[in-house]
Amino acid sequence: MPERRGFIMIAVLVVVVGAALVATMLVHFAGSENAVAVASAERSASRALAASGVEVILSELNLERDRILSGMPIELDGQYVLYENDLELGVVRLLPPAGGTDLLHAVGGLLDLNRASAVDLVATGLLDEIAAQAIIAERNTRPDQRFRVLEDLLDVKAADGISVVTPEQLMGPLSEFEPSRDVLAVELDRGERVLEALGDPEVVSLSDVLTVHSFEPALQRSGVLRINLDVPHSEELGRRLDQRFGDGAGAGFKQIMERVSFDDDARIVDVLRFFEPEPGDRWETAFDALSTEDRWHFGRIDLNTAPAAVIQTLEGIDTETAEAIVRERRSLSSDEMATRIWPLLREILTPDTFGPIAGRVTTRTWIWRLRLAAGTVSVDDPDGPIFSPVIFEVTVDLAAPSPRIAELRDISGLEIGLRLYETRMDSIDDPLPAGPEDAGVESNPDDMFLEGEPLFGELDLLADFESDFQDSAFDDEDLPADGGEKPAENPVEGGGSQPSLPSGRWSPR
Repeated sequence: MPERRGFIMIAVLVVVVGAALVATMLVHFAGSENAVAVASAERSASRALAASGVEVILSELNLERDRILSGMPIELDGQYVLYENDLELGVVRLLPPAGGTDLLHAVGGLLDLNRASAVDLVATGLLDEIAAQAIIAERNTRPDQRFRVLEDLLDVKAADGISVVTPEQLMGPLSEFEPSRDVLAVELDRGERVLEALGDPEVVSLSDVLTVHSFEPALQRSGVLRINLDVPHSEELGRRLDQRFGDGAGAGFKQIMERVSFDDDARIVDVLRFFEPEPGDRWETAFDALSTEDRWHFGRIDLNTAPAAVIQTLEGIDTETAEAIVRERRSLSSDEMATRIWPLLREILTPDTFGPIAGRVTTRTWIWRLRLAAGTVSVDDPDGPIFSPVIFEVTVDLAAPSPRIAELRDISGLEIGLRLYETRMDSIDDPLPAGPEDAGVESNPDDMFLEGEPLFGELDLLADFESDFQDSAFDDEDLPADGGEKPAENPVEGGGSQPSLPSGRWSPR
């Protein structure tokens, strides 16, 4: 009988222990599910904040149109507070989208990938002749003979099947892609602060010099459409010329147009040189008011924001002259910034060198790229780490009547992906001894982009952002059609981040 009782006690203990283990597992399982639910809810809240943040940025940039028309740099605050309670603030923080500290990267005035020749691409100093020719050949095979995004360059192959553009060439050193530093508000050490203050103007990637968003509205500084001379003379044309230049101007231009075909802005230079050999006020007025294109300018390089590597692709502009333009623009007055003839006024270019490029340059950028992180911060540390951050990279087009999103992607996990890619490249550079099963197999470091998910995922989020901004300069039907350059990609001194992340409670203005 005692043995039976002992057996029963052991059986009961086994059942109790088993039940306890099951209960513990259920508790842990429930806790894990709860943690997942909390994390999912926090991320959903951050995505909602990011969506609201995009609308805030569109609204803030919409207020900068007058500065853009005047060729002046535009700026945004480093952080916007969208809501607050006793414990936390819902914030949107801007992160530098490229090398340096600028929060806005001007992409509308760079070299147009869809119009550049192989010679232009080689002139940037970032591509050789073989790569440039392969890019042009690939472009010619694509729908409408155009690349849709810069990342399409990763698909371009040379004759031997090897990619001609690597992620490092496209983005710059992958190890420097660290949005987490800004999201977590990591303090820079003294050496890093010195380097950041000095800045690094060197072009390090193709995304610094190329764009697929190269267009601008043909507007005068006042916001009125420029007068297109590449049309037959008419009463309406004469009336507009009289309005802009005074009575009799229309009749005078009629006589000129009988002798000169205004098929390019270079013809405007020719006429101006006949009446006023040295550039002056008349030149400024004429280039503000006149054009040889209709309602849009395409493929123009912004003299006020483009790096020297882009400017030197212009006909007759060598590296030394391009660097002089970049150097001189730091001291321009507001009036000089507004006119594309300022290199003439500063005697960097002559009328002979400016004429051929007059129709290829501008002093305005209407398309900007930025990165923003959204999430919550402690109310006691508003400039501190963002919890459950979501990071968007956004390209904003201000050329249309209402601000538009040209590109939008969630890059929250891209930094981790790039670190994994670097690790894989390191293992390829220093491979393990090959086994028999590896004999005859050739490794291609670009294989990871050929199958499965691409390096840059696409998001169907654009439909979530509808803007109500209105403008009278253009109607929607006047925008470039699909298949052409469709509106959607830093000022040298403007748009920079502030050390203390200037922020404010945002409300529509």
